[in-house]
This record gives sequence, structure tokens and C-alpha cells, in this order.
Amino acid sequence: ADAGTLDLTEFDLTFTDEAAANGPTTIGVQDLSGRLAFQPGQPTTAKLLGAFMHNDADAGTLLLDTTITNLVASDGSLDLTGAALSGEFVITDLGAQIVDTLAAQNGRLARSINPKSNFTMTLGGTLGAPEAKIDLDAGSLIVRGEVGYDRTESIVHVNSGFRAQVHTEQLSYLFSRRLSVGNAGVNRYPSLFLHVEDLVLP
Repeated sequence: ADAGTLDLTEFDLTFTDEAAANGPTTIGVQDLSGRLAFQPGQPTTAKLLGAFMHNDADAGTLLLDTTITNLVASDGSLDLTGAALSGEFVITDLGAQIVDTLAAQNGRLARSINPKSNFTMTLGGTLGAPEAKIDLDAGSLIVRGEVGYDRTESIVHVNSGFRAQVHTEQLSYLFSRRLSVGNAGVNRYPSLFLHVEDLVLP
């Protein structure tokens, strides 16, 4: 195989919800640019940058920056299992309205999470057994931990220290009406904490 690059330059992707409760809402990604570069015997790299928008206003950024080592050998052969993976996928200051529109929640989800959310996924392992360290902070939902996937055995590993925290008081906006048990209404919602120790999912 010969060396090569694939470039993406200033690509825009938009979606308009004409049925939104407060009138037509447009979300999208603007100025999406990136490059995939490979050369036999050298690491393969991929980088992608873009900016989210909501009704022509800035609504966050995205970054994908990865390196795959030993994917393309000097003789041009491919290793789709043992090649080492490293890099990160980062979404910064994502506007709540982006997620709300994609989930068709008509503002309910936007009121339930922070106005801006942040997400980082740090990649590792190999193509045959990728690993990811996840850090999500959306205010009412916080998730931190490490997961892995064994492609050969089709098994997902949730590693020790995986934690999720849910502030259900904020998420109460998602309910169509106040929860109740018999004649007793729920005036204050609890916060939920989840701590996972070495979970394996076939």
C-alpha cells in the first residue's frame, strides 16, 4: 500500500426541527475539518475538529485526535487486531439544546442538565481489545470510569472504579407530571450513586 491522506475541509451538517415547541430549531456542526494520514511502516493518524451551533449561536466544540500504531506494516499488510490505539475524543461546552433537540424532548431535557456539558473519552488498548476512559459532566448526570471491549470474545469489561452520579431533582423536568405513591406526592427527588466493580457483559 502507498502512503496517502484524506482531507475534510469546512464541512457543515445541520438539522432543523420544524415541530419544536418554541418554533423551528436548527442545530448542527460547522467548519468540520480533519485529516486521515497513513504510510506503510508508520503510525496512522486521524484528526477531526468542528464547532456545534444552535440557531446560529455557538454551542460547543468537538475534537477527535487518534493514532493507530502498526496498523499498516512496511509491506502494506494490515493488522486489524494487534495495532495499538491511542488518542482522545473531546466535546467541550456542548449546549443543552443540542442534546434536547436530538432527543426530541421539546425543552425538557435542556432544563434537566447543565446549559453546557463536557465529555472526554481517552482511547487506549488495541483495535482487537480497545479501552476507553470516560469523563462526562452534564450537571445532573456525571459519569467517570473505564470500559473495554474484547472483539474476539464479544465481551465488554467495566473496570473497577466506574462511577455514575444522577441528581434526579434536576431530571424531574423529564417527567410529564410529579411522581406520587398512593396519595403521597414526591416533593424532593433523591440523588443516585452507582459504583461498579469489575463488571463483564457478554
